[in-house]
Amino acid sequence: MRNNERAQFGLFGVTEATTMYPDAAHIGVTAELHANSSPQNTIASPAATRQDPRPLFESARQRPVQPRRAGKLLATLFVGALLLGLVVGGLGRGFAAPIIATGNAETNGTQVPVVIAGGSRSDVGAIVDATKLTPTMPVPTAPVPTVHPTAAPVDLMALRQRITFSEATLQTGRFATTIEYGNGSSASSVMRFTLADSAKLSQLELQSTYKASTGSQTTERIIGGGTVWERRVGAQWRTYEAQQDPRAEIASLLPAIGSIPETAISREGSTTLRWHDPQRGTAMTLTVDPNTGVPLTLRQVFDTTGEVVSISYQGWNIPITIARP
Repeated sequence: MRNNERAQFGLFGVTEATTMYPDAAHIGVTAELHANSSPQNTIASPAATRQDPRPLFESARQRPVQPRRAGKLLATLFVGALLLGLVVGGLGRGFAAPIIATGNAETNGTQVPVVIAGGSRSDVGAIVDATKLTPTMPVPTAPVPTVHPTAAPVDLMALRQRITFSEATLQTGRFATTIEYGNGSSASSVMRFTLADSAKLSQLELQSTYKASTGSQTTERIIGGGTVWERRVGAQWRTYEAQQDPRAEIASLLPAIGSIPETAISREGSTTLRWHDPQRGTAMTLTVDPNTGVPLTLRQVFDTTGEVVSISYQGWNIPITIARP
C-alpha cells in the first residue's frame, strides 16, 4: 500500500488519494474520503462522459425504416451492441476504481482505525477480512548501553601535589603504627590527635605496647596544654612538663613527599609510590588514594638498622575528642 504511514482513516482527501492511485487521474476517477464516515467512490466511466445520446435515438425513431433494410439494420445494431458490451465490460474490469475498505483492528485491547486500499471489486471480501488481523507492532530496539569513559590516571606531579596538600591540611586523625626491631622484639601503638596552631593547643593520646622475649608491657600517654600524663596500664598517672611538640610527633609519621624530587619517585600502578628519603635514611613505600591524595599506608625501612616502621592511616581528619585525666 502506497503512503502506508499516511493511510489513516480521515487523514487524507482528494489530493492524497490521487497521489496513492496515479492511474485514477487518467480514467477520470476521483476518490473522496470524509472523516468519520465511510469512504465513497465516484466513478466516471468513458461512456458517462459522452453527450446525451437520446436526441440521436429520437431522430432515428422519427425516421421511417425501410423494410428492405430492416434485416441489415438489425444485424448491424446487434453487432454494435455486442461490441459495445465487450468494450464497456472490459473497461469496467480493467479500470475499476481501487477498493478502499475501512475497519477496526484490535491492538492491545484498543480499537484503532485501519484503511486498506488496492485491488479490484472481486477482492472486496479478502480486503475486508484483512481488517480483522492485528497489525504488526514495531519491534522495540534494544537500548544502547551507555559507555562511560575510564578516567585518565593522575600524573605523578598532580598526585604528589595532592598528597602534599593532604598533609598540610591534616588536623585530626587516628594512626596505627608497628615497629619491627629485627631481634624478635616489636612495638605497636595507636594514637589519636588534634592539631592546632601551637603546641599547647595540640593534643595527642598514645597507647603503646612493647613485646620482647622477656614479656610485654603497655603504657598510656596524653599530651596537651604543655603537660604530659603517663602511666602503665593499671598504675597511677604521673605528670611532667612536655618537652616535645605533638605536631612534631605526628609529622614524623607522615610521608613528607613534598621534599622529595619528582625524579626520585617511582610509581607502581595508580596507588603505590616508592622513593628514598635521604634525611631520614629510609626507603619509603606509600599507598595513596589517587583521587583525594590521602595517604593510606606507609612503610619505612631504615638504612642502618634495617628496622621497619609500618603506619596505617586509619582516620584522616575524622572527629577526635581527647579527655585529659
